[in-house]
Amino acid sequence: MRQAILIFALVVPAAVLQGQILRARVWLPGFTTQVALDTVTVPEELDAPYGKVYTAVIAAFDELKIPLDTRDSARGVVGNLTLTKRVSLAGSPLSRWLNCGAGITGPNADNWRIYIAVVALLDRVSMSNKTQTRVAMLAGAQDMQGNSKDPVVCASSGALETTMLELVRKRINAP
Repeated sequence: MRQAILIFALVVPAAVLQGQILRARVWLPGFTTQVALDTVTVPEELDAPYGKVYTAVIAAFDELKIPLDTRDSARGVVGNLTLTKRVSLAGSPLSRWLNCGAGITGPNADNWRIYIAVVALLDRVSMSNKTQTRVAMLAGAQDMQGNSKDPVVCASSGALETTMLELVRKRINAP
């Protein structure tokens, strides 16, 4: 009987934890810990099947000229977890998308090296033909003048996430 309880105690936590695995985690400069991208998003329910939304998300990343290093249709993750940029992203200055503070030369986002994770997380909505879509962007910045300054956390303006969702909506509504 004791062996059965011990086996049950070892198996149940593993099964529970499996359901709680976060899909995308990053540890960027300026952050003191790893961040689960699932925790920094706002869900948006789109009236389209999962496959159509998945294809539209890939096309939106392509249109914004953001290279993909993650395309996982089974787990619903599309994006880039290891993007390093300077000056611009998606055809605009980085300061349009991110606030990393400012210095004597202007916004740090436009002058420092920026480490970015940008992903779309997709989930099928049960019993419907809808897809829950969440877009997340986290970033940290490092002064390129040397190590005399600590890296900083950048705050997203929300503009890239909004632009991404607008592009996806356009594509899923197109015939």
